[in-house]
Amino acid sequence: MTTTAPPTQPPPPPPPPPPTSATITPAQKREKKKQAPVKAAARRETRKHTTRDDDEADPNVLAANNKGGIAVEDHDIISMRTPTFALQDYVKVKADFGDPGTNNRPAGRGFIQEIHGFGGTSTYTVKYEGEDPGGTFKGIPLSDISPLPVVNSVFSNTTNTTNTSTPRRKRQKIQPSSSVAPCPSAETKSSTKKKQSPGGELVSRLRHALSNDKEKGWRRKELGWMPPPKANAKRQPKLTNQEKSQVLVDVALLETFLEAQGNGSGNGNGNNHYQEKDAVSGKFKKRVTKWNPMSIGYLVNHSWGLSNSYLCRLQKQQQQQQKANENAATGATFFEARKKASKKARCVIDDYELAEKLFTTSYLYAVSECRRQARANLEEVVDQKLYHQRFKAAKEKFKTLDDDTKAVWEFQRRAHLSRHATIKDQIIRARKTNPKCSWRSIEEEIDHWCCDATIRRWAMAREGGNKIL
Repeated sequence: MTTTAPPTQPPPPPPPPPPTSATITPAQKREKKKQAPVKAAARRETRKHTTRDDDEADPNVLAANNKGGIAVEDHDIISMRTPTFALQDYVKVKADFGDPGTNNRPAGRGFIQEIHGFGGTSTYTVKYEGEDPGGTFKGIPLSDISPLPVVNSVFSNTTNTTNTSTPRRKRQKIQPSSSVAPCPSAETKSSTKKKQSPGGELVSRLRHALSNDKEKGWRRKELGWMPPPKANAKRQPKLTNQEKSQVLVDVALLETFLEAQGNGSGNGNGNNHYQEKDAVSGKFKKRVTKWNPMSIGYLVNHSWGLSNSYLCRLQKQQQQQQKANENAATGATFFEARKKASKKARCVIDDYELAEKLFTTSYLYAVSECRRQARANLEEVVDQKLYHQRFKAAKEKFKTLDDDTKAVWEFQRRAHLSRHATIKDQIIRARKTNPKCSWRSIEEEIDHWCCDATIRRWAMAREGGNKIL
């Protein structure tokens, strides 16, 4: 009996190659995106069971945790695993001053910035928060780091990180006991907060203004003491007495604060030289902005919008006021309103002493000589420059005259001054006789006792102007 072999079947076709990014259709992309969360959850579940089985199979772990014969639960084994940290986790760092060359760091709290290595051999870079001690420290081993809840950080309202990969236990709602004191309210916290000194409050305002890039002169606008500017005024109004006093108070507060810090100048010269020092290295920190908020220069030049020379003048005025008012009552401002001394204009028509001082023999001779030359050359246009040249030459010529001629001019000087008592009435009478006459006509009426410009200034300086004439 012969048997026939079954027909051989062809081998199955090879599986199609995985689709590339060029051959994936939009529908396949959407399906792959839907399956991504499911695959990620499966990987996390596999990793969790693998780690748990390794810990349970390790006899050293079981022996170390079961010395007293107590059964160790699963969740206790998981919680004893080596903690791991992620970037931006909030941690506490131990101090290490063993090797000044590498790990010379103080204790502090901060956020993880960099991670190097894996597992227990990892090293971390932590940036401390706050200014004391402040700074960034590298190469911190895992043994010197412990996790902290984020609520202890000043950035707790904006940061939400997990410090370890240990699974969290489910929270249980616990009713508060009557013996537990209630949490303090926001008002209580604000009242118990440590108050800053006036200098510290001023520095806080300056730092806040620099960080918010406030415009020049913000301090003056913030106080609201500046008077309203005039229409079409290119410059701001001058500082009032109250503002001047506040500038000096601000400078004194900042100088006191800088001296207390140990790095301040205290001389008030306005230089922008103060810099902060690093708490660990003791070196000056590099400033990334143009202004340093903790400096006299930023306070005066930018905050108040004044110059260094203005501050110097202000301090000199303060010293002068203090010397003048040594016995003055306390609390008075340094700058009191200055009373402008009303200077009464002097005129030869009213003041005999001034007329006697002005109308000298040489003066009368020079005026007469200039008039004679003007009458001799009527066609010549005499300007002010030529008149002064003639007047100066005539005064030099008077020095060369003989004594008899000088005696004649001395007699004429006395006669000229003797008319001083009646010259005012003569001017008023001439003006009332002809109200439309010019000042030059009045000068001719009084026989050139004084010039027309002097008569015009005297009349306009009187109350009512030419109405009295």
